[in-house]
Amino acid sequence: MEQGWSDISYHKVIKRDGTIENGQPEYWVSAHVKGHNSNSLGVCLVDRDQFTDAQFDSLEKVIIDWYIKS
Repeated sequence: MEQGWSDISYHKVIKRDGTIENGQPEYWVSAHVKGHNSNSLGVCLVDRDQFTDAQFDSLEKVIIDWYIKS
């Protein structure tokens, strides 16, 4: 939001316990990766480098869901 965007810069956020939270709607262009925002979906795993198994399980579910929808 500090960069002028109206909301969180991801479509999904995965908390450490594996909970998946919605960010921006999937049809909105987000600001998660420079140069690729208009042709990709963004997901954020909460933490820096110590992700949990629950997060990876949820990430797999998100990716499969997006793949099925495409």
